[in-house]
Amino acid sequence: MTYIIQVISRLLDPKTSEYTASFVGKLVTVVLSKVGGQLGDQMDLILRAVLSKMQQTETLSVMQVSDLSARCDAVSDLSARCDAVSDLSVMCDAVSDLSARCDAVSDLRVMCDAGT
Repeated sequence: MTYIIQVISRLLDPKTSEYTASFVGKLVTVVLSKVGGQLGDQMDLILRAVLSKMQQTETLSVMQVSDLSARCDAVSDLSARCDAVSDLSVMCDAVSDLSARCDAVSDLRVMCDAGT
């Protein structure tokens, strides 16, 4: 993890070209979402480095790539949520089917009890 933090810091260093930060947004997003809680003070440093780099960026395409990366992550997250809703819908259908079968078994028991 230390190596990844060093790579991010190097890419976001204010002394480097703004183009070095063109595709670091995805890496930062993944690191923060996966291990953000474990980073402690390093998370603060990463976020400050991102803000610093964005403030000094003059080329719109660098900002757009960062924005596009964030949008792609949002779409990916939305897709995962839609998959979860779809899975939940399938489970609800299965529960509904199971409930109908239980009702049928209950009806059979009533009929059997009435016949004896």
